[in-house]
Parts: sequence; C-alpha cells; structure tokens
Amino acid sequence: MFDDFESRRITLITAPVNMRLGYDRLATKVQAYLGIDLSKAEDYVVFLNRRAKYLRIIGKTADKNGRIMINVCLDQGTFERIMSRTEGPACHSLTKSELKALIAGERLFMHRTKLLDK
Repeated sequence: MFDDFESRRITLITAPVNMRLGYDRLATKVQAYLGIDLSKAEDYVVFLNRRAKYLRIIGKTADKNGRIMINVCLDQGTFERIMSRTEGPACHSLTKSELKALIAGERLFMHRTKLLDK
C-alpha cells in the first residue's frame, strides 16, 4: 500500500471533513481551495473527520486510469489532530514515514510546555 507514496506529495487537511463526501466532491474541494489537481497523479490528500476516528486518503493511480480512496477507522482511540496556522490553508505536508505513523495511531508531534529546552 505504501510503495507509491514515496514519489508523491502527501497533504493532510487539518480542518475536519464530512466523511460522507465521496472522491469527486473531496477532489473538487481540494482543487478549489488548495489548487491541487489530483488528476495529474502527483499528490495524495489525507482527511480526518471531526472526531478524528476516521481517516481517508484520496489520489489517482500511477497510470492515471483509476482513483484511489483508502478509508481507515480506528477501533480505539483517535488519530492525532495536527494544528495549522490561523491564516492560509488548513493543511500540512507529510512524509511517507509520517503518514505511516499517523495511520498507525502514533504521535507525530510533541506538545511543548517550554519555549526552549536546556
């Protein structure tokens, strides 16, 4: 499943998304708000629902003849919520290893209580 993720940009949408939306409506929103054209097969986009229990990945197959929509649901716990800046698009770039960790339910970022650690 992760073999093709290395060669593409992975974008995590940090705003919650209605998981009743299908591939076409999600791809249209990504094109309109972020300017990412999934038909070029250069990107994967990751969405989380409001409760961070469901994760959806959409993209195009390498040969551009098909679409990919991967749904992941956690039986226990939630996916990590990643914060974004208050201005600009609500998205964050991920690496292949960060995507694997997110799907596995691992923490990607640490909550810091001090500005600088000594």
